[in-house]
Amino acid sequence: AEISILEEYLEKRTTPFSQIQVRNPNYEYLRIKCKVNLQGDQHGLLLEKLQDDLRRFISPWLFSGAVNASLGGSIQLTDLLGFIQNRPYVNYVTGFSVVHLQTDADGKMTIRDSADPEQTYDTIRGGTPWSVFLLHKHNDLSIIEDYSYQEPSLTALSDLRIGEDLVIASESETADNDGNENSGTDSGNTPDGENNSPLQITIQL
Repeated sequence: AEISILEEYLEKRTTPFSQIQVRNPNYEYLRIKCKVNLQGDQHGLLLEKLQDDLRRFISPWLFSGAVNASLGGSIQLTDLLGFIQNRPYVNYVTGFSVVHLQTDADGKMTIRDSADPEQTYDTIRGGTPWSVFLLHKHNDLSIIEDYSYQEPSLTALSDLRIGEDLVIASESETADNDGNENSGTDSGNTPDGENNSPLQITIQL
């Protein structure tokens, strides 16, 4: 209702040749995966702090009215890795990768995993000019006791939570989704700071 009111308001203030379309932001989630060596012995609290720090880094507009959401923006993988490495409580980071649940203008979602050698890229880009990034609620952050290097590992579909991250549909339910294996519709998630809404990806069975 608010969108239609805004469209009507804008249409009254533009020429008849203008086409006005108002959209909600397209929220796209990033799932961080890495292993960290942390200072001190309160590792559980520090992992929670790391996740909160990442949320503030990726979506600062959630925490400050003085910062606008960056529509259609991009994030360098090296910037995300560097941010983690530069936390004062982090000694070492390895096995770093990002799963990006990218949604296009038609609402179809693609899983992009930076650990996949067939998806080589340095920059995470939104699927639409009105995309906004949010940190996923369930990241794969684990603790290591040494400083040994570990290769980034692919995130399997089984690592994503059925019913919370994924919604599995039958073939009949996906007949209108062009037959794409990892496609779906945007669930209309809102940036509530907790990311509680499911990320809906339809998988043909």
